[in-house]
Amino acid sequence: GQRGDCWLFVGRLSAYKRADLAVNAFNELGLRLLVVGGGRERDRLERLAHENVVFAGRADDATLRDLLASARGLVFPAEDDFGLVCVEALASGAPVVALAAGGAPDIVRDGEDGALFAHPEAGEVADAVLRVERGSFDPRALRESARRFDVSRFRDRVRAIVDDAYRKGRP
Repeated sequence: GQRGDCWLFVGRLSAYKRADLAVNAFNELGLRLLVVGGGRERDRLERLAHENVVFAGRADDATLRDLLASARGLVFPAEDDFGLVCVEALASGAPVVALAAGGAPDIVRDGEDGALFAHPEAGEVADAVLRVERGSFDPRALRESARRFDVSRFRDRVRAIVDDAYRKGRP
């Protein structure tokens, strides 16, 4: 489907998810950002936000899939061990802008799946978003990239490693 004009932030609105970085970056850019999620930071973030940043509250899985399918991209400023929503975005054909920390660099290859930024600063988020806006990302290639994290493929890889080790007689 055609990508819409809206970027997404998806996550609990708590300090460690760093939604404020996304809000401040999009305040600076003037591009549309839809903030999906609830939490105790929401009031503060709404006061921070310009009119191009809209708060949608929580979304169920089906709604989230629809939003990701039409998003220009996902912004992921948190330092998580494994950002499942990053994989979900790629699987929906949406590029991802993420902090180059935690598990995100294993999921998002800079320039291929979106863009990484090095430091948790709004200016760096904004620059990374602009790199994605100026680039061209084929939704089919992004969906294929997400298949690296397909559970059945992961299970097959683990089984192959175990079988191989067993055949070689390793402990």
